[in-house]
Amino acid sequence: MSTTHRSPSTDRGRAVTMWDRARSLLPGHRVELIDGRIVVNDAPTRRQTELVATLLKLLADKVVEQGWTVHTDITVFLGARADRYVPDLVVVPRGPRMRGAGEVHGEDTHLVVDVVAACSVHDDRVTKPREHARAGVPLHLVVDPEAGTATLHSLPADEGYRRHVRADLGTPVQLPEPWALTLDTRSLIGSGEPKPIHPASFVGAECVACTSRWRPSG
Repeated sequence: MSTTHRSPSTDRGRAVTMWDRARSLLPGHRVELIDGRIVVNDAPTRRQTELVATLLKLLADKVVEQGWTVHTDITVFLGARADRYVPDLVVVPRGPRMRGAGEVHGEDTHLVVDVVAACSVHDDRVTKPREHARAGVPLHLVVDPEAGTATLHSLPADEGYRRHVRADLGTPVQLPEPWALTLDTRSLIGSGEPKPIHPASFVGAECVACTSRWRPSG
């Protein structure tokens, strides 16, 4: 009796296919592929929404000055058989390389920002920085409201980022070129207390349960 062994490459390719299908079935939802898992994210909490809005204000002058573009709903393309992430905030230069209309190549970004959520702590702190580095994302900022920190990952390599600068919220974070910008993170302290709000409101609903996750079967 013969036995068929599916290679990791085949499994990942199938996961990408399932991710594409999930996106087509769930228009308007934030669907990610994280370490082979398809993740359908809950609406952002009030805290996440206000943190992202505050970060936008801190970055706005430089973005406008350089003619860059900010996205809050774009997928980062990390490779044909790699993960697919939808960060909380992505800054891209003029004319970045795109895969279709909704995916930007990771190495063609100026900054990727993730706000750590209670439902995805390990993914936000560990998995996403590792895969962003492998794809050449130059700068990955992870804002962790529960830990009260902001970590800037830079100098990407296959084994992960080679430089990590972790700062307590309230202390400045230096963004290197092409930014040459100091982020005053004092305004991030206390942004958006985690209080439940109505799902129909602009800022979304409190994350009460973990996001939906499943692996391709078979």
